[in-house]
Amino acid sequence: MRKDKAFAVILAAAMLSACGQQETSSEAAVVTVTALPAETTVTETAAGTSSAETETAPSETQTAAQTTTTRKPDETTATTTVTDHEANLIDYFEVTLPETVIPDTEVEELLPTSHSFTQINGMTYIDDILIVNKTYSVPASYDPQGLLPEAQNAFNEMQSAASMEGIMLYIVSGYRSYAEQEGLYNNYYYYNGAETDRFSARPGHSEHQTGLAMDVNNASRYFAGTPEAQWIEKHCAEYGFIVRYPYGKEEVTGFMYEPWHIRYVGKDLAKLLTDHRLTLEEYFCIDSEYSASEEVSQAEESNTDNAYTENSDNYTYNDTYTDETWW
Repeated sequence: MRKDKAFAVILAAAMLSACGQQETSSEAAVVTVTALPAETTVTETAAGTSSAETETAPSETQTAAQTTTTRKPDETTATTTVTDHEANLIDYFEVTLPETVIPDTEVEELLPTSHSFTQINGMTYIDDILIVNKTYSVPASYDPQGLLPEAQNAFNEMQSAASMEGIMLYIVSGYRSYAEQEGLYNNYYYYNGAETDRFSARPGHSEHQTGLAMDVNNASRYFAGTPEAQWIEKHCAEYGFIVRYPYGKEEVTGFMYEPWHIRYVGKDLAKLLTDHRLTLEEYFCIDSEYSASEEVSQAEESNTDNAYTENSDNYTYNDTYTDETWW
C-alpha cells in the first residue's frame, strides 16, 4: 500500500513537471500543450493566418488563436512516505490497494503528449471535457436545467449493477443552478467563514452546475468507509465516473476528501484516472485556485461579523462536519 502511494506521488510529480503556462482568449480559443523530450520552444500564430490550425470545439468551431508549447520533461524523481495518520485511515476503511509499482522510467509513458484547451461561451473544455474548479468556472447564464442525459443514464446503469450486489445507490444532490449554489455557499460562509472554501464551491465554480456531477447517498463524513463508498471507489469508473475529490489530494483539487461526490467523464478517461490515482488537475496540468479578484469580491460580500473564526469549533457541514479532524 505504501509503494502504491509512492507511485501516485511519482506520477503526479511527473505530470506537474510537464505543465507550463497556457494562454487562452476571452472568447473561443484552442491551446495545444505538447510535452516531449526536447528543449523549450514556443510558437504563436495569430488567428486568420494561413499557418494557424483549428480544432473543433465540443459545440462550436470558433477558433481565435493557437499556441503550441514543447518542453523537456523534468528528470527528478519524487519520493514520499505514508504518515501514521494515513496508514490508520487506510486500515480503518479496509482499503486494498494494488501493490504493483511501475518503474520511474515508465511513468512518462503513461502521460498524454498533448491537450487541447478550448473556451466556448465562458466555459473551458480540455480534450472535450468541461472543466470546473476554483480556477475555471461556468457563467451564471449556463443552465442545463438538470443532469445531462449521459450522466443520468450512466448513473442509472451503475445503480442497477450495484443493486444486484446488494448495494443501494441514490442521488442526494445532482444539478444545481447558479442561484442555488450561491445560496448554499453563502449560507455555509455565514457560519464557517473562509473554511467554507475547503468543502463548498463558490457560485460558478461548482461541478454541480455542469449537470455532470452528483452527491450520492450521504454527503457527510459518515459515508466514508461504508460498503457503498467502497463499491463506488472500486466500480464507478466502469460506468464513466470518478471520485472527483479523492483522499490526500486537497492541495491539488482545492477540496477535501469527498467520497460521495462523483463526476461523469466517460469510461476511458475514468478508467485511466482511477487506475493511476490521478485527478483532473494532475492529468490536464491545471491549477485549482481562486483568483485574487474573486478573493476580494468574496470578502466584500460576506458578513464577516458573524463568520466562523479559527478559534471556533461549532461550525457544521451538512449537520455533520466538525473540523478537519472529522475522521
